[in-house]
Amino acid sequence: MPLSSNLYPQCIDIKNVSADKKQTLQDIAELAKKSGELENIEKETIYQSLLKREEIGSTGFTNGIAIPHCILDDCSKIIVGILINHHGVDFDSMDGKKSKIFFFIIAPPHKRNNHIQILSSISRITRSSEKINEILKARTADRLIEIVNEHVSFKSLEVSSKPQVMVHIFIQTEDYFHDILQFLSEISSGSISITETYNAAHYLHSLPLFSTFWVEDKNLFSRVIQVIVDKDLANNVIRGINTIVEDIESKAGVLITAQELFYSQGKLDF
Repeated sequence: MPLSSNLYPQCIDIKNVSADKKQTLQDIAELAKKSGELENIEKETIYQSLLKREEIGSTGFTNGIAIPHCILDDCSKIIVGILINHHGVDFDSMDGKKSKIFFFIIAPPHKRNNHIQILSSISRITRSSEKINEILKARTADRLIEIVNEHVSFKSLEVSSKPQVMVHIFIQTEDYFHDILQFLSEISSGSISITETYNAAHYLHSLPLFSTFWVEDKNLFSRVIQVIVDKDLANNVIRGINTIVEDIESKAGVLITAQELFYSQGKLDF
């Protein structure tokens, strides 16, 4: 899993001090330097790249979480670290509250897929109020790493000679689409595709025989996600989707199919 394998213990710090957004980004740049992977990159360069990313849009989300990240051309490996500031920082968060947990990512441009996987993993971890509380209670880097590893229950998918399965998820509910896509982007690298579709009502409405069933032509949300996974991971993927949807058998709007692949080669970009 890219998150756990790219999380550097020396890039983790826990503090309780007053700091503004710029000071926090400087602290993150200093932590990133401790990885030992950025010796040819100045701390100021890292800081300016993080700051430039914040100018595009704040990486401060809700519930005290922020995920500052940037891409550096001279960086060869992905660096992930964690900064906890119990005092809280005004980080222009989406809910207006102070941010206390900072997962940060420094990545090279050629590892965009893994970068996206890591962002998705962090987002899923920090959506749980229970996990957030565990993170805030942690007092050591080792404990924070344990919390991250407890979450990692799926392996990253790379090009594999193992038997593989194509999973199709037909989705007519937009909220489910976003949650399922985020879940899949966390565990799959280079094997996801999305097709925009229409549901049957879009076409049946135009036929005289069926036109009375719909007052108007409803352009309802409809997407199909196709993802290739190793066969031994397919059940976990399906189980994860069922967890998101809850009681999928009795709810209309999501359909899952899976079929074994005879042949698969290559990969897609996110």
